[in-house]
Amino acid sequence: MRKINIFLFTFIFLLAAVTGCSATKQSNKITATTPTLDVSSIIFTNFNLPDKIVAYKNGSIIELSKKDKLYLEILKLSDKRIDPNSGALKMGIRKEGIDNLKKTGIVIEFVYSEPQEKLGHMERKYSGLIFPLTGHYIGYCFFEDNTNFYGGPIHGLSVPDDLLELLN
Repeated sequence: MRKINIFLFTFIFLLAAVTGCSATKQSNKITATTPTLDVSSIIFTNFNLPDKIVAYKNGSIIELSKKDKLYLEILKLSDKRIDPNSGALKMGIRKEGIDNLKKTGIVIEFVYSEPQEKLGHMERKYSGLIFPLTGHYIGYCFFEDNTNFYGGPIHGLSVPDDLLELLN
């Protein structure tokens, strides 16, 4: 009889411990999806947190700050698209071409107030990143360096289906 009591006590204790851990994980998950999440503590593999994200969709513009839930979702999905082994091409596109992409397609732009010096493993100075999600340059990420030319695009980005779904 005593062995049964010890067994039941142990079983109930373990069940309570497992259930308590599960509830803690769920509460963390809820906190992570609320719009008041402090994204400044999140580190992404390939880039620093932009000051804002601008989404262009066939001429319409949506500006997102760090307080917006969509901001974090776009960052997560964009970070996944970049292959750490990707390199930059020696080509570029004029500002007019990027402006046309913003008017006729879907483009995400990361805007930085301070110059950045690295993307993934690549050393490169830039003030913004341009991610065309539709059109001819769908697998590229262009560097903005405050000139009339967007250069050195990273190529081979994965298909942005998740990002397109999120923005629709």
